[in-house]
Amino acid sequence: MEFFLDEKKISGFNESTFIKNCASDTLIMDLSENMIVDSIFLCNEKTEFLFKKNKLFIPIHHFTNNYFNVKIFYNGSPKIAKNPPWKGGFVYERDNSNMHWVGVACQNDGASLWWPTIDDVSDEPDSLSVEMVVIEPYFLVSNGRLDSIVQLNNSRRKFCWSVSNPINNYNVTFNIANYVHFSDSLKTTYGKLDLDYYVLPSNLNKAKNHFSQVKPMLSFFETKFGPFPFYEDGYKLVETSYLGMEHQSCISYGNQYKNGYLGLHPENIDFDFIIIHETAHEWWGNSLSMINHKDMWIHESFATYAEALYVEEFYGYQEMLNYLNYQKVKIKNKQPIISSNHKTTDIYYKGTWVLHTLRSVLNNDRTWFSILLNLQLEFKHKIVTTNDITKYIENLSGLNLESFFFQYLFNSDLPVFDYFFDENEDGMQLHYRWTSSDDDFSMPLLVTVYESNFNWIYPTKDWKSTPVYIKPDKFKVAENLFLLETNLIK
Repeated sequence: MEFFLDEKKISGFNESTFIKNCASDTLIMDLSENMIVDSIFLCNEKTEFLFKKNKLFIPIHHFTNNYFNVKIFYNGSPKIAKNPPWKGGFVYERDNSNMHWVGVACQNDGASLWWPTIDDVSDEPDSLSVEMVVIEPYFLVSNGRLDSIVQLNNSRRKFCWSVSNPINNYNVTFNIANYVHFSDSLKTTYGKLDLDYYVLPSNLNKAKNHFSQVKPMLSFFETKFGPFPFYEDGYKLVETSYLGMEHQSCISYGNQYKNGYLGLHPENIDFDFIIIHETAHEWWGNSLSMINHKDMWIHESFATYAEALYVEEFYGYQEMLNYLNYQKVKIKNKQPIISSNHKTTDIYYKGTWVLHTLRSVLNNDRTWFSILLNLQLEFKHKIVTTNDITKYIENLSGLNLESFFFQYLFNSDLPVFDYFFDENEDGMQLHYRWTSSDDDFSMPLLVTVYESNFNWIYPTKDWKSTPVYIKPDKFKVAENLFLLETNLIK
């Protein structure tokens, strides 16, 4: 592919190799209909095709081999992003020297807005080679390893990158700028991980200092989630003009070298949000990947929860609770976390609170962290469903969590802890139950039966009672550990 930066156009071809495992007479691929398809070759023979409504229909009924390749020549002006990375497309900006600064983010829009592919998150290429041409002095960064830079005529250079692992189509990216490069490496029990950084020249010294967060973060994540999933492809941070994106082995970084989220963060918790969150996606999203967009919580909830674990490790347990409560106020409870159309940020903030609540329910950190680690080991480089994740957690925990996940993932409302007090000859009594979307919902809960001590109770949909040895106004629910609503009945 060649980039024509001033014209905001691209031209080139995409070659895909397929193995046919079933009878089929037509190969259907996706490409934005504002692109122009010049020609298509099936195993080096030019073939007819139909291009309609963002779909390429390529006849293969006459092709008898199960192994075949398709080469599509195309060109055009890809969609320009209105609000990257959320409303995606190509991002055209200028750096402070008025030089081009170009990239792409297309998670929600799909990779077919700029290259022909099968735009389905459940269908990942098992590897990838990228050859892209841009005029000097621009440097082009993509996923994986840089194999070579080939000098062409007219001051053009071809950058050849290769990815050795499966990759989500929307994670395939490029970054073009007058980049400078510096590198490092991380020696771990799993080997040597190459670390590469591409930044604007004016930010080089700033980046070298700011990116010092990377090595301790990666070391910590490996203790919790297992080895970095893409050692063969290395780890990169690439400065972008937009906020960021978890592009596999080529993370887009645009947090302007500020702590928190563009400078916003809770008191005392000052890590760079984009570095930590987007890197967590290398495990949660890029290695262990959703089968459908409705399962996006698997990516975002676990990556957001990874932030909380990072805070717990580097700032302390109480600061982790403070960080979670900082996020808690952003929960909307307007739609289920499992949804085909995510209109709120609940897959992030409610999702992390669901996982935090589950940790509290298990009441066994050895089991909980074993679950997180084994999820990564079991589903490394695999496509998963919500059911795969929930059933695996149930199996490792030894608990029936069906009603827990049904309530928190498939319903918008939180469970409500109803309670009231009365006094009889046996003293003060606490009466309690759960009101929830699921009649079978039951979840243990920590409350203050004795002053200053939390004790477990086991509410269900039916009223229960237990003696308490404090005045009602001293009663507390451990709301730092559970996501719920409380309802004192008077």
